[in-house]
Amino acid sequence: MLTELLSRSQVTLPKNIINELGLNKGDLLDITIKDGGVFICPVAVCPKQYLEELRRETEEAIQKISAGEFPACETMEALIAKLEQAA
Repeated sequence: MLTELLSRSQVTLPKNIINELGLNKGDLLDITIKDGGVFICPVAVCPKQYLEELRRETEEAIQKISAGEFPACETMEALIAKLEQAA
């Protein structure tokens, strides 16, 4: 799919790409160069406090899995069902 580089270095993303990625006005995009190409990836910025909490919860989950407290699940749906039953 071709698009044109406009004045002030602007590029318009085609509507079907916007829709497929679920992008909205104001969303943040990370732009990187790799192997001579330009890659655009949607990103979400989270408060540092949230990331620290997620890291702690992940470490706790790993410890519980290692101790056999959380059985392994074949699918994400199975994991969610087990977690909902435990709540």
